[in-house]
Amino acid sequence: EERSFEGLRSYYEYVPKGSFALEYTMRLNSEGAFQMPATRVEAMYSPEMLGEIPNETIRVSPAR
Repeated sequence: EERSFEGLRSYYEYVPKGSFALEYTMRLNSEGAFQMPATRVEAMYSPEMLGEIPNETIRVSPAR
């Protein structure tokens, strides 16, 4: 797994057929609306095999 300010990259030797979930934690320190880029998954040695899904806008309200 590689984590940076630009993104998260994970590598798997095997992914079973069907649904697969990857969860991660983000910390947003400023209020506002944040739009994350689409989540993209691709096969390392067959980049033509890929999938993308858009992410929802994340809204952070001021502290009360």
